[in-house]
Amino acid sequence: MIKDKRICEILNHYGYKEQLKYTISELKELEREINLEIYNDITDHFPLIDEIADVFIMCSQLVEAVDGNNLLHERIEFKLARQIQRIEEEKNGAR
Repeated sequence: MIKDKRICEILNHYGYKEQLKYTISELKELEREINLEIYNDITDHFPLIDEIADVFIMCSQLVEAVDGNNLLHERIEFKLARQIQRIEEEKNGAR
């Protein structure tokens, strides 16, 4: 996640519960942009990138509030390794 003092400043200003609510709003906006990408012939990906940035910032605040990156990195590593294992199993099963 983002290591930037502004993340904490924003979180401290608005508060954890308010940022949880705002994260939901940003996730809905990202979902809308993803759906546009799926169901339309989109060549300008800026709106999608913009919404990803918003969600990334919000998630960075949430991580700062509840974890400080400790457990998150461990869980990311676990989930990436698990998915790679699944891919390998799919490849081996397809032979």
